[in-house]
Amino acid sequence: MGSIDVVFKPKMVCIFTRRTPMEQLKRKEIKEEEIVCSYVDTETGEVKYTLREGDSIRVDTKEQKEYRANHKYIKKNNSFVKIYKDTIGLLAKEELTKSEFKIILTALAYLDKTSGILTEDGMNIGKQRFMELVDISHNTFTEGVNHLIELNIMARTKSGKNSVYLMNPFIFMNGTYINATLYRIFKKSKWNTQND
Repeated sequence: MGSIDVVFKPKMVCIFTRRTPMEQLKRKEIKEEEIVCSYVDTETGEVKYTLREGDSIRVDTKEQKEYRANHKYIKKNNSFVKIYKDTIGLLAKEELTKSEFKIILTALAYLDKTSGILTEDGMNIGKQRFMELVDISHNTFTEGVNHLIELNIMARTKSGKNSVYLMNPFIFMNGTYINATLYRIFKKSKWNTQND
């Protein structure tokens, strides 16, 4: 059996039974499967809740709590897309048309997290649907998309008989990770400013 550590909180005590070093507790999340913790009310002796093998817990420092108390988290239930700062200036120099920006902004609203593909309700967005969403003429849409593809801002590929559109993850991302295929498509573009 491992050793026991006790962590005190006001009127609560957490008893850790562990087989691993105390350094595990210094991380923000405790994910070590061998840690078992019971939170006990020190006044009543009642076990309020327990953490079992495989459970996780987030440990907040006093500084983290103070930071959150003085900062607001907005749009909690909305997803977001990020644009990298090092590409904003490059993008501005491309002198894109209003229609091309409309295509980009519409595409970003439908950007899948890891594949970079434009999706709606779990389905890939084809040319006709994409054009409907952007709400511009066929010729303007085609010219705009072709120019964005030339600039490696986006790419077009086939999925069966349908065109599928992808956004360059070195400019725009939805999430943290991308799949290897998306990486290979855009890794040699000028937008990969860090040559990842």
